[in-house]
Amino acid sequence: MTPSTNQVYPVIWHNDSVSLIDQTRLPNEYTFVEIRRSEDMARAIKTMIVRGAPAIDVAAAYGMYVGAREIETSDRYF
Repeated sequence: MTPSTNQVYPVIWHNDSVSLIDQTRLPNEYTFVEIRRSEDMARAIKTMIVRGAPAIDVAAAYGMYVGAREIETSDRYF
């Protein structure tokens, strides 16, 4: 199967942040929300900026990764 250039990705990791299609604005507007903090990802999921089980799963996983990066410690091995 050849990948289509017209594919839409609701969740994209790019430049140390996550871009989400703001699905609360569809179909009138096609805008993105940039997420850099785990708290913002949780809010995006709760307010349904990202919708659909697969997209929510991917967004949540990225949110966990962003949250892990927010932990400030010199000892990464407990």
